[in-house]
Amino acid sequence: MQLAKSIDRYYGFLKIGCISSFLREKLSQVLVNFMIDLILEIACWLLFAFFCGQLLIFIGLVLWVIWTDAIEPRLISSTEIDHVAKGIIDSYPDPEQEAFARHERAWYGSDGAEETYCYRVRKAVRRRLEGR
Repeated sequence: MQLAKSIDRYYGFLKIGCISSFLREKLSQVLVNFMIDLILEIACWLLFAFFCGQLLIFIGLVLWVIWTDAIEPRLISSTEIDHVAKGIIDSYPDPEQEAFARHERAWYGSDGAEETYCYRVRKAVRRRLEGR
């Protein structure tokens, strides 16, 4: 009843004597139900937009990790890999052990890009040592 009075205050046409109290009550119920439905609908859309944004951010992060840890290190030219392998062979008495140590250090450091890079260097060192 209090709601009906507040609605009457804002909607002057409800004060007209030709509208019965029954219609006034029904109209206030309809307005209240409409407002509740509207608020729930807005909340659902806001939650939907929030979770879609979170999903897009998550997909972007997954793609970024795949790019930086798997694809980008494979784009390093083989000449650069061979140059680093030659430097390891020339500088260390056991080059295969040094290449393995670098690969293992990257693995324990959880650096996927560096690990892929060191793995390629390690393969190049092994190839050069077998070719000697």
